[in-house]
Amino acid sequence: MKYKRFAICSTDMKAGGMSVMLGIHSVALTSIGFNLNAIIPGNSDASKTLNYIVSEEKLGKSIEQYNFSKWNLYAAQLGLNDWLCKALSNVDGCFVHNARIIPLIKKISSIPVFAVNHTGKKSQNKYLLQADIVFSVNKIMQEQLIQYGLDSSKSILCPNALLKFPKQIISKTVDRVPTVGAIGRMVDKKGFFDFINALKIMKTRGIKFKAELAGDGILLDKLKQYSVDLPELKFLGWIENKEYFFNNLDIFCQPSLFEPFGLTLIEAMSMSCPVVSTNCDGPKDIIISGKNGFLVPIGDPDSMAKTIIGLIRDKSLRNRIGKSARDEVDKKYRLENISKILKKNIFNYYS
Repeated sequence: MKYKRFAICSTDMKAGGMSVMLGIHSVALTSIGFNLNAIIPGNSDASKTLNYIVSEEKLGKSIEQYNFSKWNLYAAQLGLNDWLCKALSNVDGCFVHNARIIPLIKKISSIPVFAVNHTGKKSQNKYLLQADIVFSVNKIMQEQLIQYGLDSSKSILCPNALLKFPKQIISKTVDRVPTVGAIGRMVDKKGFFDFINALKIMKTRGIKFKAELAGDGILLDKLKQYSVDLPELKFLGWIENKEYFFNNLDIFCQPSLFEPFGLTLIEAMSMSCPVVSTNCDGPKDIIISGKNGFLVPIGDPDSMAKTIIGLIRDKSLRNRIGKSARDEVDKKYRLENISKILKKNIFNYYS
C-alpha cells in the first residue's frame, strides 16, 4: 500500500478519555506501519500523553508533533491556516478526534478524513456526516449515525482498547475490609454524587467497607463537602499508577449518567476487579450483567448499593466475576483489536 503517512488531530485540552484514546490510536496506527503527524494543542493533556507514549514505545521516528495554540485555531477558522496546511501537506489522510474541525480540514484539503466518534452528542452528527469514515466507540452511536444519514459502509464500530494488557495480578489480603472505588473527572455526568449516596446507603445498612475516589475537577470541593459524614471515603486526586489503584480495589464502580465507552471499566476488568456500572450506552456493549460485571439503572444509588453489597458479602462471586471480566478484556479490548479494525477499513477505503 502506497499510503504511509496520516495526520491525527485533536483540539482537546483537558485530561480524560479522549486524550488517552488519541494516544492509543496513535500506537495502533504506527503498529500497522503508518507514520503520523500529530496535530494537537501545545501544553495539553493530549500532548503530554503522546509524549509519554512516544518515549515508552520508542516511536520517535514514527510520530512528528505539530503543536498549536488556541489562537492558531481561531486564525484557521478565519482562513489564516498556513500552519495547518503545512501539517497536512505531506499526509494521505487525517484522523480527527473532534468532529467540529472536520469542515475546516475539508475546506483546505482534499485528503480523506476519518473521524473518531467519542461522545455520541447529536449536535456533532452534522459534522460527522462530512467524514469519509466514522469510527464509533459503541453500537448505539454507530447506528444513530446511519439513521441520521451516514452511509452504513462508512459507519464503523471501533471500541476503545487498552494500550497494554496487565501481566500480573497481586493477590489481595484475605478477610480484609473490602474497598470500593471509582475514578474520573469530577463533573456532573460522571455521577459521583450517586456513588457517594450509594456508599451512604451501605453505611446505614451496617456494611463495613473502605472507599476511594480518584480524579480531579470542578466538583471536587463539593463532593468532599457532601461526603464529610463518610470517613470511609478517601479522595486520591489524579493518580499516575492506575494498575496499583485498581489492584487495591475489591469492587470498581462507574456511576456515570452518560458514558460513550468506559475506558476505566476495561482497565478495572483487566485487573480482575469486579465492576458495577450504570446502564449507559458504552458499558452496555462491554458488560453482560451477572457474567462479567453488573449493570444498574442510571441515577439509582439504591440499586448500586444493593449490587455492591451483594458482591461484598460473596467473595466467591467477586472472584468469578473478576476472572470473567479479565477474560472478556483479553479477548475483545486489546490494542491488536483496534489495529485490525483500522487496518481493514483504511485498506478497503484506498482500494
